[in-house]
Amino acid sequence: SVISQSKSKTSIDWEGEYKGVLPCEDCDGVETSLILNFDNTFNQRVTYIGKGGPYESSGTFIWDNTGEIVTLKFADGSVASYRVEEGVIKLLDDTLVEIEGDEYVLRK
Repeated sequence: SVISQSKSKTSIDWEGEYKGVLPCEDCDGVETSLILNFDNTFNQRVTYIGKGGPYESSGTFIWDNTGEIVTLKFADGSVASYRVEEGVIKLLDDTLVEIEGDEYVLRK
């Protein structure tokens, strides 16, 4: 089988810090900083605007078979998945479908 060269994991500069404000059900937004490291670890800092923080967490992540989606595994057992594109990562829902809306995008 031929391996596609378009994989985010191998074709773009994905390592680094992504920032944005994600939607929040009971606050004014979740100010988010997510750092993806080459060794498949991550560091995340979130502040619930008007509520509290920052809260720091870290863990490891895995790439899916397509090399385009990372799934973060937090210490408490929770997970979060993002599609990795050039200069941005996009939050995915539980079924790995992109959540519509610019507010679900973190930018380098």
